Amino acid sequence: MVVAALALLLALVGTAIAGPGGSSTPVTKKQVKKIANSVVTGRAPELSVKSATSAQNAANAQNAANAQNAANLGGKPPSSFEETAFADYAGSNLTLSVDSSAPTTLNTLVLPGPVAYVVRANASMFNTGGPCGASFDIRRDDTSVAFNIVGSDVAGGFQSTYSAERLLNVTGSSATITVTGYRQFGTGSCVAYSRSLIAEQVDNATGAL
Repeated sequence: MVVAALALLLALVGTAIAGPGGSSTPVTKKQVKKIANSVVTGRAPELSVKSATSAQNAANAQNAANAQNAANLGGKPPSSFEETAFADYAGSNLTLSVDSSAPTTLNTLVLPGPVAYVVRANASMFNTGGPCGASFDIRRDDTSVAFNIVGSDVAGGFQSTYSAERLLNVTGSSATITVTGYRQFGTGSCVAYSRSLIAEQVDNATGAL
């Protein structure tokens, strides 16, 4: 009803309305606006806005509990998106231990979890003073997950390369990955150099240890 009244008033703009003495005066926009305001003000107590039944109220508008809260994104913790690759490199010469119970640490990485990584370890080695064979190990929290043996029975100066790769799970908040080595056979010194340990985060960890 109010809308109809306003429409009528707008239609009267410029129309002559008879005054008390019989004369007519055109109605201006300003006068129509004043009249319209009076009409709306007078009807205000009776007016109401129809409820937004089709707009779905806040309780049904996918609240925070159902919208993947800020603690996780796609089911993954924030740590999964902070960094995707880690590396430790050392180029200096390092003589390996001759004691298998106390191997030499070549490289170390502390990896955040829970997530899976492809871990790659590489090192070059030469021997001095006699033949030498070395055993290299990738360890996760001090447990062996991969190993390789390289070396030579040549008296000295022989160059060899150690390389290993493994798909590993870090199930807790973090895990320490180390590469260790020791002289397994021979009488010479095993010297490692250009040592690297690289870990790359992966989403698909089928077959991870």
